[in-house]
Formats: sequence, structure tokens, C-alpha cells
Amino acid sequence: MTSELSGYNLYISYLKTGMGDDVDITFDIDLFWNSDQHFDIVHIHWPEHVAGYRMDDPQIAEKYENRLRFWKDNKACLVVTRHNYVPHDDKYNLQTSYDRIYDISYKLCDAIVHIEKPSCEEFENKAEFGKTKNVVINHPNYFVGIPNNISKDQARKKLGIKKDDVLILSFGILRKLDEEMQIIKAFLKANIKNKKLLVTRSYMRRTRPTKQHPFKRLLHELKMFGFRRKGIIFDKNDVIEQDETQVYMNAADIVISPRIHSLNSGVIYMAFSFGRLVIGPDSGNIGWLLKKTKNPIFQPKDIKSLTLAMEQSVALSRTDLPQRNYEYVKQNGDIYELGKQYITLYQELINNKNKEQNV
Repeated sequence: MTSELSGYNLYISYLKTGMGDDVDITFDIDLFWNSDQHFDIVHIHWPEHVAGYRMDDPQIAEKYENRLRFWKDNKACLVVTRHNYVPHDDKYNLQTSYDRIYDISYKLCDAIVHIEKPSCEEFENKAEFGKTKNVVINHPNYFVGIPNNISKDQARKKLGIKKDDVLILSFGILRKLDEEMQIIKAFLKANIKNKKLLVTRSYMRRTRPTKQHPFKRLLHELKMFGFRRKGIIFDKNDVIEQDETQVYMNAADIVISPRIHSLNSGVIYMAFSFGRLVIGPDSGNIGWLLKKTKNPIFQPKDIKSLTLAMEQSVALSRTDLPQRNYEYVKQNGDIYELGKQYITLYQELINNKNKEQNV
């Protein structure tokens, strides 16, 4: 697989655990570029990670395409998982090149794995992908690897949240100012008694002016202080360790999937795994999943819509909906069942490849 088996994204490690010893898996981006050994499957996650590994090369898109064709010529089956519309940000400095990289990945692969049904249907209706196999394999739940053994009261004590507070948690990195401000503005308008908003990995906190610009820094701190006085808490941790995730999730009454420009959101599956109600934008796979599970949605860039979703979520959080969310990911996100689905896909592609070679 063209992804590292490390870091804070557990998705890849869950796939390895789920497939167990039935598949001999190598995780190495460098091998994608340099190896000439035979692999039955080359599975690409986040194509920009592969291309970004050689971001200093102005010919990266062309070389990336040539390398994919090399693997196809060497009888490997190419699989791409569609995690995003486009990369979350341009930290690899690829600019418009990543559009071509994504396009190349989809057009040359033998199969595209989608996290949910809408993404799959979108590609099935595109003529240029008519010969590509599209399959839905759900996002795994977070029952493995992240502890869940702290009570709500204990979690709130750690975070300094009162027992009677209604805590709305924005979990996950906020990459754009408009996403963060939409949440804040909607929260300030929401008619909720004892409301608190906890923002993790805040864009504003991350991009605050440096001490070399004292006046701008002062204005920024005054603005943040004003928000704090109105019940908004900006978490100070730049990274939330896996062992600490349970503190945030178990303390919350409601979790917001904050990004309005994304196709998928692991925050939803994580919050469901902790039995929490989730609010998210009505876009991509996110909106489809939340509507399917009866969780509140809001229209992207519509503050009034988000305010209404926040207000509705308070009563819903006190029903059996959070438990039903838990049962949903228990049934649909079991890593071992998903591992079997990946093995079945791999074997089908290999069998088809062998049949083509024998014709």
C-alpha cells in the first residue's frame, strides 16, 4: 500500500488488522517509485501523499502516470480508495498538479473503493470510468486502538466542563477560517441553555499573529478572549493523542463534523463509535450518511441552518439516537468484516487479471 503504517490516522492500520495474515502487505511509498519486484495489488491511498513524496520534481504528474503504467505492465492490479474530492490542503505545493494526479489515478486503476454509496454512484455514472470496478467498503469503526473506559463525569472534570453544561464538540483539524467562523457564529446564535463549544485544533489559534507583530497579536487575543467569555473553549493541544480522544468524545453531548469542503469525515465514524450524536454538512458522503442515520444536518455556509441543527440536536442527544449511532458502526464498520471485503476485492481483481492473460 502506498501509505505509511504510522501516524495519527488509524485507517491504514485498521485495514492491516482487519485483513490479518491472509494478505502479505507492504507499506512503503518509496517502493512505489523504486521497486521492480512483483506485487499482485498496488493500493493507493491519498495520491497526493505519493506525489508529494517527490514534490521537488516539476514533472511529478507525468512521472506518477508513468509509474502507474509500469505497475500495470508488470501485471499488478491498481486500486485507489477515494478519501477526498481533492487533497485537504496544498502542503505538498503541487498546486493544480494534484487535479491531474487524482484524475490519472482514477483513469488507470482497476478498482476504486468508495467509503459510501453516493461517491460510488457518482463514478458509476461517469463514462470515462465505465470499465473501472467501483465498490463501496465502509469506513471502519474505532472500537480498536482507542480506549473508551472513562465516564462522562470523569471526562468533563479533566476538561473543566460542568455537569449541567451542554457541550458541543468541534473535533478534528479546522483547515479554513470560514469553517471555524460558521461554527462560532451559529453557536452564538443558538438558543441553548448552559451551552459550551469546545473547538479542537482551531484554525484561528493555529494562525494567530506571532510576537513579532505585537499589535496584531493583541487584537487577536482580545477577540479570542471575547469568544471565551461567551462559552467558547479553544483547546490548546495541537495534536490529540489516541489515549486522550476518549476524554473529548465522552465529555461531549454533541459532536460537529466541522469541514464543509470534504467528501468524507472520519469524525462521524469516531463519534458514532463513542455513541455520540453528530451534526454535519449536507454534502458528499457526509450528508448522505447523517440523513440515513437520522442525525441533524446543515447546509454549508448557512449559519441559520447550522444554528437550527444545534438547537435540534440537544433534544435528540437525549433520545436513543446516540445508541443507534453506536449500533450502526458496530454493524457496518467491523474491521474484520471490512478486511474480508478487501480480500474478496483483491482476489477478484487478481482472478480477472489471470483470465485476461490466458485468453
